[in-house]
Amino acid sequence: KFVQCSYAGGCFDMPCPSGLVWNQKRELCDYGDHEKTNLTEWVKHETEKPESGEDVCYECEVSSPCISKMKAELEGIEFQEYFVNCNKNKFVQCSYAGGCFDMPCPSGLVWNQKRE
Repeated sequence: KFVQCSYAGGCFDMPCPSGLVWNQKRELCDYGDHEKTNLTEWVKHETEKPESGEDVCYECEVSSPCISKMKAELEGIEFQEYFVNCNKNKFVQCSYAGGCFDMPCPSGLVWNQKRE
């Protein structure tokens, strides 16, 4: 688990995906000291791809779209904080440091990239 703070000052206990632990140094959930023996199982999708009309979707451990805000500014591109996850019940959130997080949607909701 890790604590995520909102811009409005709220704090939320966020779970790491099954089999992963919080790595404060990298500011993301990773395998810690454990080997990635179950990576194939972890990557399997529990639901179909999102109905966003887009062909591209991401999962942080497989294909992170995140870059740091500083790198985006240096490269002259807009920093993007949210992306479509390959699981329609999740979304990808990027930190300003370039960390990638597969975040759950509230129960019963699916990600809408246009509305973020």
